[in-house]
Amino acid sequence: MANILIVDDFAASRDLLGAILATRGHHLLQAADGAEALAAARDGHPDLVITDVLMPTMDGYEFVRQLRLDPDVGATPVVFYTAYYLESEAQRLAQSCGVSHILTKRSDPETVLGTVDAVLADAKLGPTAVQLEFDRDHLRLVTDMLSDTARKLSMTNSRLEALVEIGLQLATERDPVALLDASCRAARDLLGARYGVLGVWEPNLPGGSHVVTCGLLESLATPLRRDLDRERLFPGAGQRPYRALNPGGDPTVFGLPASHPRIEAILAAPLSSLERTYGWLYVSEKVGGQPFDDDDERLLGILTGQVGRIYENGCLLKETQRHAEELAGHIQQRQQVEAQLLQSQKMEAIGQLAGGVAHDFNNLLTAILGYAERLVPALQGTPRLRDVEQIRKSATRAAHLTRQLLLFSRRQILQPRIVDLNAVIADLATMLRRLLSEDVTLKLTLEPTLARITADPGQIEQVIMNLVVNARDAMVRGGTIVIETSTLQADDQFLEYVGMLGPGPQSLVRLAVIDSGVGIDAATMKRIFEPFFTTKPRGQGTGLGLATVLGIVQHHHGVVKVASEPERGSVFQVFLPATDEPIVSESVEATPDANLTGTEWVLLVEDEESVRTLVRTILEGRGFHVLDARNAEEALRILPAELDSIDLLLTDVVMPGLSGPELFERLVRERPALKVLYLSGYSDDTIVTRGLFAPDSPFLQKPFTARGLMRKIRDVLDADPAR
Repeated sequence: MANILIVDDFAASRDLLGAILATRGHHLLQAADGAEALAAARDGHPDLVITDVLMPTMDGYEFVRQLRLDPDVGATPVVFYTAYYLESEAQRLAQSCGVSHILTKRSDPETVLGTVDAVLADAKLGPTAVQLEFDRDHLRLVTDMLSDTARKLSMTNSRLEALVEIGLQLATERDPVALLDASCRAARDLLGARYGVLGVWEPNLPGGSHVVTCGLLESLATPLRRDLDRERLFPGAGQRPYRALNPGGDPTVFGLPASHPRIEAILAAPLSSLERTYGWLYVSEKVGGQPFDDDDERLLGILTGQVGRIYENGCLLKETQRHAEELAGHIQQRQQVEAQLLQSQKMEAIGQLAGGVAHDFNNLLTAILGYAERLVPALQGTPRLRDVEQIRKSATRAAHLTRQLLLFSRRQILQPRIVDLNAVIADLATMLRRLLSEDVTLKLTLEPTLARITADPGQIEQVIMNLVVNARDAMVRGGTIVIETSTLQADDQFLEYVGMLGPGPQSLVRLAVIDSGVGIDAATMKRIFEPFFTTKPRGQGTGLGLATVLGIVQHHHGVVKVASEPERGSVFQVFLPATDEPIVSESVEATPDANLTGTEWVLLVEDEESVRTLVRTILEGRGFHVLDARNAEEALRILPAELDSIDLLLTDVVMPGLSGPELFERLVRERPALKVLYLSGYSDDTIVTRGLFAPDSPFLQKPFTARGLMRKIRDVLDADPAR
């Protein structure tokens, strides 16, 4: 066993060499550069030193020279351990400083161990006289013309081989930044320089530049990377290779920062492709103190040309990949938009169909419910009363279904007001609990200072009811349903996430219904808001519950977000715009049934004959005087003589020709005290979106009962005369 000192500035090289030597049981010392190695040799008196040639602070050549000058350790055998393409250069240096053996860094373990054994064996025979003086006579003997020519040819051949191999290695690098890092070290090693620096200035790089250093201590490399200025580098060089000697060592003469280590010899070449120059690569301080020569300049020019082209190709590849990713994103986005448009068109078509069907059904149901109601007094105490009640019950169920169709299709007139959502939920809580089975618990978590919303309370109740019923049906094994409310201040990013328009910040009210049920899989999630889609068994669901929720929320300028996984429950969140408006009290005493009569004159305009006949019969039966017309044009023909006596216009909203609101606008010009009550089975889009009558206008949804009609008429007639 021997004490062996390994000197290399790369820890990986030290570790590899140490692992090989450890197989023979040698005791190992390590150092990262010549200065550190000199101290270690003086302290540890190793039997053998294996050292790299190119190292920062103090290179291998200077280290051996200093070692030989120390009488205590000067006779220690030394082996140079270097890159294979510097072998010829290392041989020359070895001869001049008494180093008899050289190992290349790609030597196999057997070669390394054999060389070490041979050197240690020679050392046991006794110290060999080493010429410690580097006089001219000795150098002249070992560098005569013939050997010098052979050395140069051999070194050039090795360098060209190395250049080809480096070029192949760099050509496989696809990351432009990683390519620059590898190129700097390759140039330094190839040319046997102490320092290497590569700088590229490009707008697409972070900070606009990328500077790589090799051989510099980090304390020097950091300010250099910060201060290197492309515009000041190598004055007068233009775009050509640059080579110079600088006996004074001042780096600023080359346009380098003053913080750079002293430079006595420098070789630089532009990093260029055929089209442009990206930056510079320079090496300085050739090991052994030699100046850079023509071969060095030629090699660096070849290397930087290769790197420039590979870097440009890498940048083009990266840019192509980025464009490809953007294109793929645009294609995906367009596909999503097309899918959304198709879904929107489908929903719009279904909505138009549903709205039209609901309108016609409501007219029919108004007549069915009204006439069934009129039969009840006459059939009291007879078996036929039960048949009439069954007619009323079926018609009421049908009316509920058409109401859902209108809500989903967003064709029902909103009757909005300022609403406390917490109050709506509290009022519904008792009824909601009746809907749940004993193994399902309802929990309310309501924010005490919740902001208010502008909404139709009846439609918001429908949203809550549908979400709770949907949650109940998902909990076949029981569980907990949580209703939460909160106020949010939404920024642009959150508004974009939930899909709401308008700049942030905006105040939103959040309603969440959370269940611990079976959850929703990905395939079902895509369809949950489709009308008539249901996962329930046949006959147990219409498939309109969630479609209705979506229609109502969108009608209120809100959005619905869903999160769910199979067996993990579901979270339905509704986000609605908040308002600072105060709640207006609407506590009005109900008119007693006995007072639901009158003697006023009513102009009835309704294009559905069965509804018109029914309403006229109801009104005349309660003492009212009635003029009726099938449409607005007929009303205008029959009215002039009677206009002053008309107290109320009772009109359908959507009719052939003039609409109900347009008729009222004409009549009220001549009779400002005229009051109006609108009837409709649905609200056409043009009326809702264009606001052809004010949102707070008196309105009665079809179908209605006789009592509901009379109560609404009486409320309108008895209200303060204000428009």
